[in-house]
Amino acid sequence: IPYDCGVCLVRDIQYLKQSCHVDSPYFKSSGPEPDFLSLGIENSRRFRGFPVWVSLLGYGRMGITNWVKKDIKLARDFSVWLSASDKYDLVFYGGLNVVMFEPVRLLNSAVETSDQETLNLLRNINTRGVTYMNATTWDGKKVIRAAFSNYSTTVNDLQLIFQELNAIASSKMKSKE
Repeated sequence: IPYDCGVCLVRDIQYLKQSCHVDSPYFKSSGPEPDFLSLGIENSRRFRGFPVWVSLLGYGRMGITNWVKKDIKLARDFSVWLSASDKYDLVFYGGLNVVMFEPVRLLNSAVETSDQETLNLLRNINTRGVTYMNATTWDGKKVIRAAFSNYSTTVNDLQLIFQELNAIASSKMKSKE
């Protein structure tokens, strides 16, 4: 399911129409079809519920449930690996599919220097092309955000991420020598 999707389930369609309707001459519908502009929160956007509907049809409730459970387990396993690492610090894992981490910070290191080090690590991770992660800010400092949300991500992919992060840390250590 793409991130940019959504669905609105209502018991009484009249309430939805009353709350979402935009009355404008150029939005008037002249046919017997439903006025779809009045059936969604963002009336100028594409039909965002369609990807959800198609995914539910294709995978079913249990398929989507298993997918979500798998991604949560992968995130949990990643957070456990980070917690045991001497090269990376687990910053946050909230029990779902997102994990935040950073390179181990040296004592007496300035926040700005550490933020730059984190962004350099992220650039290195993404440039190498094995996985993609993004930056965010947590408690005033830059951290790396890993989100597990792809139906095709497996334990083997997680092992590749472990290998990649170890290789990056090793190459960083060698460059300091």
